[in-house]
Amino acid sequence: MANSAVDVNEVARIAHLASDIVINQEFPAFNAGSTDAETTQVIQVPGSADVTPALVKHAKTASLVSVNIGNASSLIHLLTTIPSLASLPVVINASYSDLGDALALRSS
Repeated sequence: MANSAVDVNEVARIAHLASDIVINQEFPAFNAGSTDAETTQVIQVPGSADVTPALVKHAKTASLVSVNIGNASSLIHLLTTIPSLASLPVVINASYSDLGDALALRSS
């Protein structure tokens, strides 16, 4: 379990350092130093909300947007819009233990 928590924190750190905007939903926020905090905008989205509107809004103007998702329902909502995101500078990071619901959509 400890390795999993470390991996999630590393993903959050890399997303923060590489992106103009980071959208977090049920994902640990990376606490950066003052210089990084000035260049990366971090948006916290409540656990039950859909991240798609914030993602589409910010991806049109940013060089790179990272979306860090910590629950399956948000990923399922996002999967339906992936074709429209294909031309946008977006990285999607999903971290949770049960991928069954999201993987079921893969075959459809």
